[in-house]
Amino acid sequence: MARKTMLSVLALAAIGSLGLRAEDPTGPWFTGIDLNKGSQSISGDLPGSKGFSIHAGRTFWTGFAGTGYRLTAEVGTLSDTSQLTQRDVKYTQAQLGGELIVNTPVQNLKFILGVNVNKLKVSSDYDSYTSTADGLVHPAGNTSHTIEGLKLGGKFGLEYFVDRHWSVRCFYQIVEAGTSSEQVTMDNPLWTNGGSVGHYHDQGKYSITPAWLQLGVSYHF
Repeated sequence: MARKTMLSVLALAAIGSLGLRAEDPTGPWFTGIDLNKGSQSISGDLPGSKGFSIHAGRTFWTGFAGTGYRLTAEVGTLSDTSQLTQRDVKYTQAQLGGELIVNTPVQNLKFILGVNVNKLKVSSDYDSYTSTADGLVHPAGNTSHTIEGLKLGGKFGLEYFVDRHWSVRCFYQIVEAGTSSEQVTMDNPLWTNGGSVGHYHDQGKYSITPAWLQLGVSYHF
């Protein structure tokens, strides 16, 4: 009897050392990967972009009706390079955040709401063209801008816990990147000034609010 009791105590201690309680839906640690698709409903340069991200973190289950919270880390990228429009957009980020995990009426389906801080860089470069009366296509100009720094963001979505080790998720993320200087240079054969090619150069402000949809999978341990 004493031996069985000792074995039971050791088993409980082992589970406790892993941070996993019998009523917890998953283990405390997780890692996974997401596929990202830029949103077309938010202003900015990411509507046609695609990419991926890798995430990891630590979950703290409250023991109350499957709710909890977690700390997360994520690195990811989005890009859109088009030979047709000569459009080159790149977005990279490293993210630290916190998320609330809330039950839904559907078993094993959780609602996720999070806030985060992002170390990001958004760079965009456009080449534009124009046609003259002789039917030839000429380069008309270039527009480029870069935004980088620490920016706040948020996310919300759903995560379905298949079992104690696997879950699938669908999130919507948005980051307020802010504004930066924008360089615009135009050389248009249709603009003439005393017979010379028209030239235009300007510097202004550029604003972007990147947003994207994530579909991913996580492994919990």
